[in-house]
Amino acid sequence: MKLTRDEIVRVEDDSPLELFKQGIKSKETADKYTQVLKQVTCKILEDVLEGTFEERAQQMVDIGRDEPRWMRDLLLSLSRKLRERTELPTEHTNYLNPDSVGNYFKPIKKLLDMNDVTIPWKRIYATYPERDNMSESRGWTRDEISLMLKYARGPLDRALVLVLASSGMRAGGLTLIWEDLTPIYRINDGSLVLGPANNDGSVACAVLRVYRGSPESYLAFITPEAFDALQVYGRTWAELRRQPPNPKDPIFLVQRGSYGSASTKILRDRVVRMATKAGLRRTKTSKRFEVPIMNGFRRFWNKTCKEAASGDSTLASLIKKEYMMGHRGLVSLDQNYFKTNLMELAIEYTKVVPDLTIEETERLRQSNHMMASNVQKLESEMDRTLERLSRDVADMRRERDSMRQEISTLRKQQEMPATELLDLLKRYSGSDDASGDVLGSLTGLIRQLVVAQSSPNAGCKT
Repeated sequence: MKLTRDEIVRVEDDSPLELFKQGIKSKETADKYTQVLKQVTCKILEDVLEGTFEERAQQMVDIGRDEPRWMRDLLLSLSRKLRERTELPTEHTNYLNPDSVGNYFKPIKKLLDMNDVTIPWKRIYATYPERDNMSESRGWTRDEISLMLKYARGPLDRALVLVLASSGMRAGGLTLIWEDLTPIYRINDGSLVLGPANNDGSVACAVLRVYRGSPESYLAFITPEAFDALQVYGRTWAELRRQPPNPKDPIFLVQRGSYGSASTKILRDRVVRMATKAGLRRTKTSKRFEVPIMNGFRRFWNKTCKEAASGDSTLASLIKKEYMMGHRGLVSLDQNYFKTNLMELAIEYTKVVPDLTIEETERLRQSNHMMASNVQKLESEMDRTLERLSRDVADMRRERDSMRQEISTLRKQQEMPATELLDLLKRYSGSDDASGDVLGSLTGLIRQLVVAQSSPNAGCKT
C-alpha cells in the first residue's frame, strides 16, 4: 500500500466548527455539544468574542493558537465564575450543580482539540468544585409509570414509555430504526431462539441495537409488553405512511410537513406531558424535580433488575446487567475478561421480565408464564434424571449377573484339576482299595486347596 501526494487531504481547509463536528460520532452528542458551545461563545462570552456563532468559534481557535496563555486564563476565569454559581443556595435561580460544571468545558475541549490547540487541561480540571454526590433524586416507580400510561394519547406514547422503562436506555438511544428491533422467542422445550419462530413459540423478550454504527453501540432488551406496544404502534405507523415500515425507517415518527424521525426533545416533551397530567411533576429538590423525566426510567430499570433474583452468581449477574445498560461492566477490565453473548444476556433478562412489566394483568401473565416454564423445566429435568437412573440400575444388574456367571465358571475350573488328581492317585495305587488313610488324607488336602483357591484371599501369603 502506498500513499501519494495527491491523496493527502489538508484538513486546514475545513472550518473549526466542521472539524469540531467531525470529532463527534453520535448525532445526539453533536447537537448537545453544539448547543452548549453556542451558549458559551454567544452568551457567557458575549462581551469577549464578536460576530456570529461560527465567527466566535473561529476566534476561540485563533486565540488559542496565537495566545495560548490568554486562552488558558479565559478558561480559568470561566471555571471560577461557574464555581461561584455552585456556592449559591440551592434554591437560588442561578444555582449550578457542581456535577454540571464539566459539561460547559467538554465542547470547548473538543473544539480546541480538533483544531490542534494545546491547553493545560489538568490545570483547568483542578479548579472544578467538589462533586455533589448526595443527590436526593430517585427513579420512577412501577405505579408512577402505570399512572403515566393512563394519559398516553395513542400507541406512540404507550410504546415510548414502555420501551424506556423496560430497556433502561438513555434518551439519546431512542433514534432507533426498525432494523434495530428483533424478537426473541421461547419454544416448547424452554430454550430461546432469535428471530421468527414456529407457531409453538411465544415472545420471551426483544433485543434492540442501541447507537447502531457507533463505538458506544450495545444490546438492550425490552419486555413482551413493550414489544407488543411497538407492534401496535407499527400498525399505526403503516397507516400514517400508507406503507409498512422498511428496516431503515425510524421507529418513532413525527409530522413536520412530512413524516420524519422524532427528535429526543420531541419525545421528551411527550413524556413531560404525560407525567404532568398524571400529577407527577410537583415535587422539586432545589431547582430539579425529584425524578429526572427521562433518566428516571433508567434508574427504575437499574434498581428493579439488580434487586431481582438470578440463577447466576451475584457478581456475574451484576456484570451482565451493566452490559445491558451500555456500561463496560463493574470495572473497566470486565469488557476484556468477562465475555458474554446475546443469548446469555437474553436468558439473564428474561428472569426479570415480570418485574419490569408495568400493567398488573400483563405482569401476572408473565409471572404465570415464568412459573409454568420453570415447572416444565423441572419436570423435564426429573424425567431425564429418572431415565438416567433407570439406565444405571439396568447396567448394574447386567454387571451383577455377569460377575455371578464369571464366579461360577471359575469355581468349576478350580474343582476339575482336584477331581482329576484324585482319580490319578487311585489309578496309580494299583487298586481302588488303596489305603483309606492315605487316600482320605490326600482327598482332604485337595479339598482344602480348592476351598482356599476359591476364597477372597486366595493367593495371599500367611
